[in-house]
Amino acid sequence: MIALINAHLLLIPHKKSHYSSSNFLYFDSYNLILKILYFLFRTFYWEKENILVACSLTLKAHYKMFQYTQFAMRKPKTGTCNLCEYKMKLCRNPTNRCICEKISYKQVPRLLSAEKVISVKSPPPDTLVVEFDYAQNRELPKLETSLQFNKRLLWLYNFNVHCHNDGQKTFYTNLEYDEARKNANAVVSYLDHSLSEKGLFNDTTKRYRCVILLSDNCGGRNKNLTMIHLLQWISRKYKLVIDHIFPELGHSFNKCDRNFSL
Repeated sequence: MIALINAHLLLIPHKKSHYSSSNFLYFDSYNLILKILYFLFRTFYWEKENILVACSLTLKAHYKMFQYTQFAMRKPKTGTCNLCEYKMKLCRNPTNRCICEKISYKQVPRLLSAEKVISVKSPPPDTLVVEFDYAQNRELPKLETSLQFNKRLLWLYNFNVHCHNDGQKTFYTNLEYDEARKNANAVVSYLDHSLSEKGLFNDTTKRYRCVILLSDNCGGRNKNLTMIHLLQWISRKYKLVIDHIFPELGHSFNKCDRNFSL
């Protein structure tokens, strides 16, 4: 029976996870649930066995056997890069017109990902490597029912700065109604405080000469004139070379995302 369930699941459109290297397969349809899978399997069993007796497998037994397969109902909700989207479209329809977009996208040089790997794994002694990002907004109070979503009064903002030199993680949290909003001014304030804690602005001990910043290219927080003004002021006042790297979309693997799970 498990072999029949596996044969039936292989007929349903599926794909591997975009980020994980595991062997789990996920279904493409958002509307697919275990109960629908069960009724589809009963039809498959009827046609496979070619008999007039219906499948005697119960829904609960089907669910237990489903847990021993390599399929999962959870669908990754994080965004993928354009190249992976093109691949998924071409798997469904090889004649899709996005094949031209895929070819042009692959010709773009991917130097930013290579720069990040080199700077993170083996930073020079005089180089400070810092990565920062915002977490998803956390609702307060934490309510379980979806009908109460609009009755939530507060959002909790969580900002993380991760130093790759020593692995130290710094979190800055504030509520929605506080003076510090989720904008460029808040990001440069948190970043300035974090860099000062690392002794970057200490004139007596010139420890670092270069700073590498890693973040996403959000225009409202990281990629704007406020951030440029801060970095220019730090660079000119303390004689530092600052590189702000924006990793490739969908393949950044931001270290702060793992810190937020703590």
